[in-house]
Amino acid sequence: MDNQQATKELSWLAGFIEADGSLQIMVQMKANNTIKLTPLVTGVGCEIELIDRCIMIFQSHCQVNPHRNSFNQGGNKRIAHRFVLAKQAHCMRALEKLECYLFGRKKEIANLIIEFCQSRMSKHKKTFGGLNPYSKRELEITQRISQLNSVGTSETTRKSVERVNLALQKI
Repeated sequence: MDNQQATKELSWLAGFIEADGSLQIMVQMKANNTIKLTPLVTGVGCEIELIDRCIMIFQSHCQVNPHRNSFNQGGNKRIAHRFVLAKQAHCMRALEKLECYLFGRKKEIANLIIEFCQSRMSKHKKTFGGLNPYSKRELEITQRISQLNSVGTSETTRKSVERVNLALQKI
């Protein structure tokens, strides 16, 4: 495929993510009262053909294979379809290709997720009891992404921000 076609498809995918996608770092509280941070690139739509096209572009231009699922939307009777990238290497690879086609808030979030993934992936050594703990910068990145995504703040977003703030206080 020529470069012009790749540019067209990657810019289309970036537009889809701008409109119907999400770039975030999911904050989960683990049983031992620590947090787990997972970068996510997601997109949702009711037309499966759109999600199929997104996945095809991810596969052909980013060399990643997103997870795909369908779900029933609460009050809406239509089935929604979703793609999800959740592995650090996959998120980083895809966002490095898409970042130049994103704008504003999503572009800033993409750059922050790339920085977060690079930081986590550069820590090759394991420490006693598991992976390296999150650095202050990694927690600051997560906090900034939460702030950028907190337009119309939900209870879930507020809890995620609180968890990251608590982890930052412990450093």
